[in-house]
Amino acid sequence: MKMVRAFAEAILSDRLLLIVYRSMHRRVTERIVRPIEIEERNQEYFLRAYCYRSEDERVFRIRQIQRWEWVSPEGVTLAPGSEEPPRDPS
Repeated sequence: MKMVRAFAEAILSDRLLLIVYRSMHRRVTERIVRPIEIEERNQEYFLRAYCYRSEDERVFRIRQIQRWEWVSPEGVTLAPGSEEPPRDPS
């Protein structure tokens, strides 16, 4: 629950996160994300976020995030030709 609260704070304050994520295939990746929403499905929490690595929205199982930290927007390098991701209008 501590992670869920921190991610909710990131959404409210429009902060970026660096996450280390272990996929269902046990592949570990490091990603910079802009959290959009926390979803609860079948008693499990998910983080919907814009992923700078994928240049698209992704949904991450929160229990599979191995670690996270705050990232300043100045520390984010976008891929060539990409633009700042759209903000969630809600």
